[in-house]
Amino acid sequence: SLQADQAKKLDELYPSLQEQAGLRVDIKGTADAVFDQAALRVRKLTDRLAIMNRRERGKTAGEEGLSPEDEQRLVAKLFADLQAKQADAAGKTPEPAESKPPTAEEMKQRVLAEIPISDADLEFLARQRGETVRDRLLNSGKLGNERVFLLDAGTAESGHEKVRTQLVLGAGS
Repeated sequence: SLQADQAKKLDELYPSLQEQAGLRVDIKGTADAVFDQAALRVRKLTDRLAIMNRRERGKTAGEEGLSPEDEQRLVAKLFADLQAKQADAAGKTPEPAESKPPTAEEMKQRVLAEIPISDADLEFLARQRGETVRDRLLNSGKLGNERVFLLDAGTAESGHEKVRTQLVLGAGS
């Protein structure tokens, strides 16, 4: 989704684009492999916890959100499953308990670290970002489809605070 300040910047493009009827906008959505992997892992975990909660409580559960207690309980369940899988893979029996059990946050971080994020996940996110910008420009009704183009998604340079969608103004079609 667009933040309010970003939507305002897009809105500021309209007067220039209306003055120059020959200009078009090329949009390239991007994803940062480092920055976005963490966010995608959190999203996948949140989705997984919501599904688990609905299965346990019924189809309508989870619509109001997951309580912190339910989240902690479900993360502990995923953590226990993860430990069992890792022990099976190593050919060992699960360790009874660590000398000092992990905190809820440590369990969550370990579960998050095991959630795979593929290149396809990152590409999908980049494409969604580009589409969000394109839709914002087109839904205003001030620009036609022939002036707004979505380019192939790409990767952004890591190390920035935010991931930017690239806009390029060009002449003609």
